[in-house]
Amino acid sequence: MAKGIQWFNINQSIKPNDTFTFLHCIIMMLIDSVIYMLLTIYIENVFPGEYGIPQVWYYPFTKTYWFGFDTKKIRQRTEEMGPPVNQNENVEKELGDIGIEIINLSKYYGNKMALKNLSIKFYRNMITAFLGRNGAGKSTTWSILTGLIPPSTGTAYIDRYNILTDIKIVRQRLGFAPQYNILFDLLTVKEHLEFFSKLKDAPNELIQSETEKMLKDLILEKKAENYSTELSGGMKRKLSIAIAFIGNSTTVILDEPTAGVDPFARRAIWDLILKYKPKRTIVLSTHHLDEADLLSDRIAIISSGELKCVGTTMYLKRKYGEGYNLIIELITDENEYRQQQQENNSNLITNTNSSLNSIHFSKLTEFLRKYMFDIRVKEEHGNQITYIIVDDVEHTRIFPIMLADLDENKTKYHIKNYGLSNSSLEQVFLRVADEIKRPEDYERLSSKKKIQNRIRKLFTKHEVVNNPTNENENNDDQIQMNTRLSDDWSPYTAERYSGIHYIAIQIMGLIIKRFHRTKRNRKGFIAEILLPIFFILLAMLVIKLSPNQNEPPMLILHPWYWNKPNYIFQSLSTDDTSLISKSIQQTFTQPPSLGTRCIKTTIFNKKFYPCMNKTFDYVYIPTNSDVMNVLNNINYNQTRISPECDCWEKMQTCPMGSGGPAANYDITQTGDILYDLQGYNITDWLIKTEYNIEYLMKRFGGFEFLLQSVSDSYDIINETLINQIINITDLTNQLLSMINSWKIAPLFRIFPPRVSVWYNNKGWPSSVAFLNIFNNALLRGLLLQDNSSIDVNDYGITTINHPLPETERQLDTDLQSRSALEMFTAICIIFALAFIPASFLVFLIDERITTSKHLQFVSGLKGITYWCGNFLWDLTNYCVSIAICMIIFLIFNIESYVYKTNFLCLLLLLFLYGFALIPLMYSINYFFKTPSTGFVVISCINISIGLITTISTFILETIDEEIDLKRINNILMKLFLIFPHYCLGRGLFDMSRIHATNVFRLKYVSGYVPISPFQMDIVGRNLLSLFFQGIIFFLFAILAQYRFFIPDRGCVRTPKNLKSLNEDDDVAAERERIYSDPNNTSYDVLRMVDLVKVYGWIFGKNFIAVKQTCVGVKQGECFGLLGINGSGKSTTFKMLTGEISMTDGNAYVNNYSVIKQLDDVRQNIGYCPQFDALDLLLTAREHLYFYARLCGIKQKNIPFIADCLLKRLGLTLWADRPVKQYSGGNKRKLSTAISLIGNPTIIFMDV
Repeated sequence: MAKGIQWFNINQSIKPNDTFTFLHCIIMMLIDSVIYMLLTIYIENVFPGEYGIPQVWYYPFTKTYWFGFDTKKIRQRTEEMGPPVNQNENVEKELGDIGIEIINLSKYYGNKMALKNLSIKFYRNMITAFLGRNGAGKSTTWSILTGLIPPSTGTAYIDRYNILTDIKIVRQRLGFAPQYNILFDLLTVKEHLEFFSKLKDAPNELIQSETEKMLKDLILEKKAENYSTELSGGMKRKLSIAIAFIGNSTTVILDEPTAGVDPFARRAIWDLILKYKPKRTIVLSTHHLDEADLLSDRIAIISSGELKCVGTTMYLKRKYGEGYNLIIELITDENEYRQQQQENNSNLITNTNSSLNSIHFSKLTEFLRKYMFDIRVKEEHGNQITYIIVDDVEHTRIFPIMLADLDENKTKYHIKNYGLSNSSLEQVFLRVADEIKRPEDYERLSSKKKIQNRIRKLFTKHEVVNNPTNENENNDDQIQMNTRLSDDWSPYTAERYSGIHYIAIQIMGLIIKRFHRTKRNRKGFIAEILLPIFFILLAMLVIKLSPNQNEPPMLILHPWYWNKPNYIFQSLSTDDTSLISKSIQQTFTQPPSLGTRCIKTTIFNKKFYPCMNKTFDYVYIPTNSDVMNVLNNINYNQTRISPECDCWEKMQTCPMGSGGPAANYDITQTGDILYDLQGYNITDWLIKTEYNIEYLMKRFGGFEFLLQSVSDSYDIINETLINQIINITDLTNQLLSMINSWKIAPLFRIFPPRVSVWYNNKGWPSSVAFLNIFNNALLRGLLLQDNSSIDVNDYGITTINHPLPETERQLDTDLQSRSALEMFTAICIIFALAFIPASFLVFLIDERITTSKHLQFVSGLKGITYWCGNFLWDLTNYCVSIAICMIIFLIFNIESYVYKTNFLCLLLLLFLYGFALIPLMYSINYFFKTPSTGFVVISCINISIGLITTISTFILETIDEEIDLKRINNILMKLFLIFPHYCLGRGLFDMSRIHATNVFRLKYVSGYVPISPFQMDIVGRNLLSLFFQGIIFFLFAILAQYRFFIPDRGCVRTPKNLKSLNEDDDVAAERERIYSDPNNTSYDVLRMVDLVKVYGWIFGKNFIAVKQTCVGVKQGECFGLLGINGSGKSTTFKMLTGEISMTDGNAYVNNYSVIKQLDDVRQNIGYCPQFDALDLLLTAREHLYFYARLCGIKQKNIPFIADCLLKRLGLTLWADRPVKQYSGGNKRKLSTAISLIGNPTIIFMDV
């Protein structure tokens, strides 16, 4: 009865003498789980994704990883820097209980400085706004405070705990809301709050009560059981901020708490922060200065990694603001105006009015200077004048008297109205944060660079050189106040390419962009170069390691192919044994021992078949008394029959003493065990010890020397008998008379055997191998018998088996085995080329999801040009990969692929595979929203289709007996031609198979004409199919781009009664104006006429996003489109730019219809989408050059226009860095620059 795997036999093998057990499998799986877990941790740390800080690849070998940061060194560097740097004139006096104290904090990334000696205190029960320009060092500060990265120097204390030594305690008391919402899709709102509370080790009672309280305060009680994906943007933001406060966090850091939310959600977040302010230290960063002004008790401003000022709002305004602004608006008397016009005799109304206002302004100024002698005129504009008054106690005391007199003299000085306001926080921020950016301010010089600078100073004159770049960089605001934004480069945008030249420039721009992206794309390099090389090399390795069927090697027949040691036996009877038998038996234990392995001129490899140099050992095994008692009981000494074995179970079970007593043995020079079975019954010993574990697959033969017979030979037919037979037959037969009986008689003489050579037929060469060992022993025995002093080490016989010429059946077998190898090679090539088109898909999905593709269309690029340019680059890039593959084939000289016409066939097959599959990827990209998911899924699909189709036809083809299967296979081989993967795999297989057939038939068939692989029934049909597939798939991609299969208005009907019943009067008036002016006589540059957008399907649920919008915008207007999140602002922009279709209505840009004349519309607009449509691997300069080419700007003007935009938007220092290194603000600046690049008539800014 079978037992199966049990606990008692888990470490036992199913086969005797096999060391591999089920326990080994379990142990290896446990080891694998540990290895894969460690590998996962390593990859997670090195490639953490978007929201993490990557470690260096060798981080497990760093000291800080195992022992933490060297706090002593950091403290030592901090102490060497001295006490905290504190600018007394810029920092308001300390107050309250300290929640966070930062001391001389510095951080360097290589030689780049992110923070420089930052020292600041944040107080409990206060909200402190931490402000700064993009890239000022705010995010680095948060990363250090939360323990993500260590500081280079300095430290920080949070609730009096050091972040270097007590980071675990700090994290339990710290709450952090990052700029972007980091929520779990499959957790509810309540589960989020409970989960993060437990992470901070909060008590269960506190978790329950605090969660309910937080849900109530957030007004999210009805959404408590909803997943985070079901929340609006404002709700997600409130949840992220609640997570920061949950778990009784005493210190809370909020990074852009109201980023991307509407005013209603923004106000709710403000209320939440103010409500949870008591007993907490709250630090927030924001770019909304009004938010900082309203929420914050104190404000800190950082610039270039350095703290510039800290204090209350009033303190900073008083110190850095320009003072109070007194704005007075005048009114001109008509009679006085006519009189002044007659005196001047001028028709220029503007100049007359201006001169009259100047007189009034001068009188007014003289009046005000009676109270404040230092009052200054800031600006005069039309009828309005603005004064600046110093903000101090002396001046504020005079305000009541001065303003009272101003009210009394309104008529005298022609004052219409006036207002008094203090400096805004924005003025303070621009004055403090807008510092000159010098490289030495944010870059730590290496020792090599310091030496270079010192040598340069020795050989150069000390001259002050102004840096025009930095000057321009920091004078942007002044320039923008004096000139229009596009005045510098607008004349240069007038020159545009047209016609074929314009299309060529656009394609060139696409190729240049892809080139810059590819050279920085490491993942693409792995998928497009390294993976194909790996799989091709794997195929080459298998081909080279496979045995050569053309010239099979010779085989040496010997008994040492199996396990070691080899158990051999010999038996020499002591009674009546011939001398030659004794001589032969002695050679087994004398050099060179068994066979020819240890002779001087052996052909054996000494590394694999060594010989022992020591003297031979004879091992005596004492007889066990229990065994002897058993043997004596059955009279073993006389019968030589040991106890019988039991065979009732599957394996024979033998009792004690079976096979006889333990035998003595010699250890030979070859390392084998040579048993001495003198006096044993060989048959009995072999049978009853067959399944002993020590002998399994180790005992394959032996020698038994027989007793010497009475006669040396026996004649079966003697001469007398032969002569009698001849006499009986016809004497007239002359042939019989010629027979000599004495020559024939020895042919029928037999010699009795003197030795028996035993062999085990489980060892396939054992019969010949042991016979050869005996022949060597016989040779040496005879030599020693003739001359006892002869050196037998020079004599031996080696048995070699040479292969016979192959039969027709063997040739067929070889072809079948070769077919399997060819199929494996085809599979490896399918694997190699499956990743290249899939890597192109990553780029396409990324451009579509980030709306970069749409932004290119808005910039003037047409769909067919976009796909042609990308197809040209992708095909070129693919050709580089297949060129490397072809080189590998040539290096390894695989004749199946490089022999004459096969090489051209392989080249065409690989090229046309890319030609067909790349356009297919273009159509597939619409099914994915995540580039990584698209890459993995499409790679698997490419591999699966190639393997399934190719292997299935191969298997069906090998089954010759079934006619129906053969017919099905013929149908499938034609049907599968629609798949490029099958055309490649099957083409490679058929090409290599026909080459093998040609080689064999040329060798054995005279006059054979080789078959060309280009024949239609071989590879020709595959090549033709690939060619037509490429054309069809590319046309399908073009049709999909132009929505050929989708109606212009989409698949949703316009609902009835969309017009609002409670429409505002201004909205109704604007609608009526649009209706009454169908020819646009009012010259609106933008007109939206009953614009409607409905999302959904004809038979499904519909959602109305935009409802009959009617509005017109005139030239020079700045039109604001406001609304809460989800009100339809972004949808409106998407319809106006052609990203999505309009359900109903129409829009016109410069009288061009968005529906009918979209290409003309896009020539007149610029677009800055809500989310930055940027390529993270391109620089700002490369972006601007690319979009300038798309707009058709002359190549000679592009550098000037790009430089102007970079300077105006403050991106000069970042111009040549990849966008992935930019802060969110710098990305936004670049998106703005792209919308301005073509100097469009109308610009859509979706913020």
